[in-house]
Amino acid sequence: VAPQAGSLLISGTCESKLPLTFAGDIKSISSTECVNKFFQITATVTPAAGSKKLEIIQLDKAGNRGLVSYAWIADTTIPNLSVTLPSANSYVGMTTTVSGLCEIGLPVTVGGTALAQTHQLPCATGTFSSSLSIVGSDGGKTIIISQTDASLNKAEVSVAIVKDTIAPVLTVTSPTNAANVIDNFITLSGA
Repeated sequence: VAPQAGSLLISGTCESKLPLTFAGDIKSISSTECVNKFFQITATVTPAAGSKKLEIIQLDKAGNRGLVSYAWIADTTIPNLSVTLPSANSYVGMTTTVSGLCEIGLPVTVGGTALAQTHQLPCATGTFSSSLSIVGSDGGKTIIISQTDASLNKAEVSVAIVKDTIAPVLTVTSPTNAANVIDNFITLSGA
């Protein structure tokens, strides 16, 4: 896995004052000359994902041919990432479980305004899960879960949550505490 579709910086050493020719899965490139035993160009790689090949050719005045081949796989597919917990706009306390499905072998990064720091979770079996502390005062927060592969393709899921750590306040105004009642049924009132 190496450069994906897009621009590719190509550089190397060569024999000075001889032209270089490029062939393969590139476009928008022309011959260039070797200067001071060095060349550097930016090429546009063909857009489709999959196997790619580049050949760099240099011919000297006697007809001797120098050839370098370079092959790679253009990976344009983002990792398969989904979040099962927490659900969007859910109310959480001081901690919440973050879990979901992920691409095996790539770490899962968890961050956002809900957390004091970014966490790296393993994805060894296609799933991730961790209980995390939610920071700050009560209110709306965001948890951002992402995975990035070797080709820098990034999947990202943002989940809005609401931190709520304050219990409701209840009061009973009637009947008064420890009141004697005659019926088996009582009416409670309060706020």
